[in-house]
Amino acid sequence: MDELLLLRRVHEAVPEPSKLALDEGRAALLARAARTADLHAKPRASRRSRARSRWAGAGIGVVTGAALVTGLVAANVLGLAGWRGGAEP
Repeated sequence: MDELLLLRRVHEAVPEPSKLALDEGRAALLARAARTADLHAKPRASRRSRARSRWAGAGIGVVTGAALVTGLVAANVLGLAGWRGGAEP
């Protein structure tokens, strides 16, 4: 049997809900949506807080870059065998 035919037969047998039932269901749905929207709303950060977070991010980037450069220079100068003193092997 085709699923669409089955759906049409079942749909014809189900009575339409009353206007009162539709209004009660819609009101309950909207009330629930309003409650969950209030729970998930986050307060907006102040301008000072956003500026501070930008400076913190920039500072972390500078420190990370300096550590990377220091590590690469140290690996080049010291290498796996230790201090080479700038002399070519």
